[in-house]
Amino acid sequence: MIRSERLQALVLDILSFPWFLLKLPDNGSFVRFFLQCLFRSQASLRLKTLCVRSVIRKVGIHSFLNRPANRSRTILVDEGTVHSAHNFLILGSYKADSRDVGTFCRLVPRADKLIFVQSPITEILKRAGTRHDNPRRVLAKSNPLELKQYLSDVVDLFRMIERSGFPAKRTLKFENNGEFPLSADETKRLTEFIVD
Repeated sequence: MIRSERLQALVLDILSFPWFLLKLPDNGSFVRFFLQCLFRSQASLRLKTLCVRSVIRKVGIHSFLNRPANRSRTILVDEGTVHSAHNFLILGSYKADSRDVGTFCRLVPRADKLIFVQSPITEILKRAGTRHDNPRRVLAKSNPLELKQYLSDVVDLFRMIERSGFPAKRTLKFENNGEFPLSADETKRLTEFIVD
């Protein structure tokens, strides 16, 4: 097992890249849209590079998991292709409008099912400040107001995606205030949604 989060990300980058390339003809419209959004942003080259790596990794992993050999399996993916929205639809000074959100929802490689986990902004801020792999952690320490604004924009973005009637075959909205373990009812609801 690889303990270093940076090394884990690098291994995933390397393993997902061939699958990203293999399925590029299928995902070309989404990748073009992503690049258009990226070029509109005034974000730093470092942030754009991290964004490119993240999107390639998410699309590559999606392509690998979506192979015919996996069709009969239940596979859970945390922070899949839909999660890439916050990587490039809010980047630097660039913020997506409803038209961009609609384009994203139409083009993003789709999951069979999607769970929107919604938490209070205070809980999201707390988590963002503790994640070691997150460049936002640095922002949390250096400029907490900027981080709060960014995360508020992200919450608004995912609400727009949810309201757009996101085209996963099925979608579940799940509210969690950060309390774990989940209640028996919450666990049952999630399990039934996943295995149904």
